[in-house]
Amino acid sequence: MLKDASEIRPAQHRYSGKITDPDRWALYAPRRGDIIVCTPAKCGTTWTQSIIALLLNGGHDLNAPVTHISPWIDADFEDAESEAAPGRLAARPGRRVIKTHTPGDGFPVWDGVHVVAVYRHPLDVVLSLRKHLMNMVRISDHPMKEALPAALRYFLQAPFSPDDVDTDALKLLTEHYRRTVAARPGGQVTVLHYADMIADHAGTVARLARVLGIDADEEAQARVVAATAFTSMKRRAADFAPQGGTGLWKNDTAFFDSGGTEKWRGVFSEADLAAFEARLAELVPEPGLRHWLQYGGACAHGS
Repeated sequence: MLKDASEIRPAQHRYSGKITDPDRWALYAPRRGDIIVCTPAKCGTTWTQSIIALLLNGGHDLNAPVTHISPWIDADFEDAESEAAPGRLAARPGRRVIKTHTPGDGFPVWDGVHVVAVYRHPLDVVLSLRKHLMNMVRISDHPMKEALPAALRYFLQAPFSPDDVDTDALKLLTEHYRRTVAARPGGQVTVLHYADMIADHAGTVARLARVLGIDADEEAQARVVAATAFTSMKRRAADFAPQGGTGLWKNDTAFFDSGGTEKWRGVFSEADLAAFEARLAELVPEPGLRHWLQYGGACAHGS
């Protein structure tokens, strides 16, 4: 039986929003070996959760929706799925994987609990967010659903506030990175880039098994790679999409795109791209980190 994880350091900031409820962290009893997937929205959260959940299960079918196995622990949707999440998590034996979009300094550091953080080119995030919002049943008006130039201006200029952490914006993405990497001690955080995951899916699965200490042989890893191909996840969208089958989405399958990168090329005008580059340079003065946040590759974050 796994031991409870002791708290090394409490949360340094309190983040809340229309969905995010920081009080829900009190419902989570961490175990040594647990894994927290901690990403900004639309950066590969569901994909990463699914890979890890399947690795923990030996690459075999999960036989339950990912939402049940790997809940969004600090989300309050005011529905049955949200209310049932802590109980389902507590009932699961062994190591668990949970999801949050909260920056990594917004929940405690626990001994033996590993954080996996994933980032993505911000312009790909813009396009994915727009599709995401268009597919949501309950969202009617939103600045990100406006014409693309207006949506981009909103994304670039929207402020970051700990009291409104569900407002997706470029500053939230960059602050999420800084606060997550800085908040976690060495060896307790693994930082991935979506572009690298796309470029080497099998290598990503192998790396996650290694850094998380999951005993998964080549056959098990191959099963995980096959199950988490985008075509496979789209085919079983009700099992893999967040709150799949609950009516959150107009179309569960549409939650999953083609899984490509740099879809922004040829979409934005030169003026839009110039505005993006200027704003990103303002928020991230370090050239190496700025390049990594867009394109991945060699780690600029030292972890």
